[in-house]
Amino acid sequence: MNGSPHGGGSGAGGDAGSRNPAPSPDARRRARNYWEQSGEDFKEAGRRLKLRNWLDASYLHYQSAVNALICVCYLHGEFRAPANSAVQLAALCAGEEPRFARLQEACGELEEVLQRSPYDAGRDPEEEKRLAQRCRTHADTVRETVRGYLKENRQRYFRP
Repeated sequence: MNGSPHGGGSGAGGDAGSRNPAPSPDARRRARNYWEQSGEDFKEAGRRLKLRNWLDASYLHYQSAVNALICVCYLHGEFRAPANSAVQLAALCAGEEPRFARLQEACGELEEVLQRSPYDAGRDPEEEKRLAQRCRTHADTVRETVRGYLKENRQRYFRP
């Protein structure tokens, strides 16, 4: 990805011989922080689902997916990631690792929550419940994809 402070260019990530060098210790630390925050957001979203706070759960599932994708961006040397769009983050990650292209649809559906507000007139609790369930499914898909990527590349990124 362009603009990497450690000289990395675009490369087909995933194998140790790719053109994108191992991330700096600071980038690894930040990536780990984003991954951990993604997990916390996902857990909190689950608590909000149990409380039937559908819209909050949806927002937190969205944020969980965004943080997971930002983790990958940091590992690829992209520090100016578009944190306001899961779709753009997935596309950015797909530029380095093709498996992330599969997340475009899921991320697009996650972004549906950004069109909602707790202050909207005529909110439909049943529709918000369905949205929360879809967001949970899509956030889980994103997190599982990122988890698989991190697991496969653990040696490269976290044990240089």
